[in-house]
Amino acid sequence: MAEEKISLEKNFAAVEESIKKMEQSDLPLEEAFKLYEDSVKRLKACADEIDDVEKKVKALMSDGTVSDFE
Repeated sequence: MAEEKISLEKNFAAVEESIKKMEQSDLPLEEAFKLYEDSVKRLKACADEIDDVEKKVKALMSDGTVSDFE
């Protein structure tokens, strides 16, 4: 089964929520690390999606059509 793609906005919102939780001084280290690890993965997915969109915009600007870079 393929993974469901999470929107950019939902990933950023999840990262923001993780940051709020990690800022709490009573959060156990192990849980803080799990939140950090998840946030890094989400931010990587966001960066990849932004890169893909940027490539499509550049392609559109250069020849008037959009093509996928997969």
